[in-house]
Amino acid sequence: MNKMSWLLCGVGFLVNISTASFAAGGLDEGRKDYQRFCQSCHGSNGSGKVGRSPDFRRPGALLKTDRELVARIEKGKKLCPSFKGILAEEKITNVIRYLRTFR
Repeated sequence: MNKMSWLLCGVGFLVNISTASFAAGGLDEGRKDYQRFCQSCHGSNGSGKVGRSPDFRRPGALLKTDRELVARIEKGKKLCPSFKGILAEEKITNVIRYLRTFR
């Protein structure tokens, strides 16, 4: 490999490390917010506990885009309250990323 190839490999490696760290941090924050705000009704594993809360583990349960899910969480639905003004959009997106790990 020439020097340029090594340099590009090094830059790519650093970008992957920083992206993975950022992603892991967001996922961990999403888990914490889910446990704090959502788990009591939706269950620790997303199975749904209260009333007709959805089972997030079910295939197809999270087919909506992140943007659509953010809008739904901000607005609330039936027994689930609105989280607009309680959780910033970035925090809601982190919760959605965590929800997607239930599949």
